[in-house]
Amino acid sequence: MPEMARKRRSKSAKPKVTKKNTLKKEIPQKQLSSVASLLKKSYLLIKFQKKFLVLSFLLYLVLSISLVANIGALDSVIHLKKIHGGSLGGFGTNLSSSFSTLGSISTSSNNSGSSLGSLFQILFLITFSLIFIRAIRKAYAQKTINFLDGIYSATANLIQMILVVLLLLLELLPIVFSIAIYAVILNNGIASNDFERVIWAILCLGIALLGVYLLISTIFALYIVTLPDMRPIKAIKSSWEVVRKRRILIFLKILGLVLSLVIAIGLITFLLVLIIPITASWVLFILGLFAVIIFHSYMYSLYRELI
Repeated sequence: MPEMARKRRSKSAKPKVTKKNTLKKEIPQKQLSSVASLLKKSYLLIKFQKKFLVLSFLLYLVLSISLVANIGALDSVIHLKKIHGGSLGGFGTNLSSSFSTLGSISTSSNNSGSSLGSLFQILFLITFSLIFIRAIRKAYAQKTINFLDGIYSATANLIQMILVVLLLLLELLPIVFSIAIYAVILNNGIASNDFERVIWAILCLGIALLGVYLLISTIFALYIVTLPDMRPIKAIKSSWEVVRKRRILIFLKILGLVLSLVIAIGLITFLLVLIIPITASWVLFILGLFAVIIFHSYMYSLYRELI
């Protein structure tokens, strides 16, 4: 009898394993690399696939110059510097005019000059993004890629990629809408005092943050949708799952990339405006195109750390 009682007590002491208890145990998330480490990884990926990426970038550059670039705007940097006073005064005046000229050419270099040019610009951006992503994916797997095979095979997911890009553009609308609304409020005097301006700023910021939340949730669908037999809806759902509970950290990583690119490109272009003004617009245009490769290499490295 005492042995039977001990057996009963031992059985009752064992905790019951239920489905509810097992769901509470979550797989620990990996720690993400720093912005500097991710930039280093993206550099190594580009270096490994440099032959294919150089050839595809040259094709991207030639097509963009032929069908997209506003040649007149790119060649007008010396005229712009004279307008801003670069030929007058000493170093201080030249420095100030260089900053003004940098702002002007930054705007003009992204302006295609026509609606047809803008359409080509978007089409080239989507198409070559697919090509670059495929090359970077192969580089991550330590595999080289043939130029023609890479071009042909990458465009197989073009329709899926366009649908994902359209969704990303829709998710940009809350940000654009909030900026436009706040500009209208300030310009038309709708907010008459500082308190009203702060209230409107908070409301517009909330709308903009909604757009940022949606963009962060969907952006990795750009890389998931390039997988074979992947539908856009499934890619978007997978992207939402990948970023779950890590959106703020991912936002900071992307912000670090954007700031790094802006500072590097801005510094190089500014020095050229000071030293060799005639080359500044062209170098800015080329660096802007090459930034697409750096962006996708960095984002793919970040995506691989998340999965």
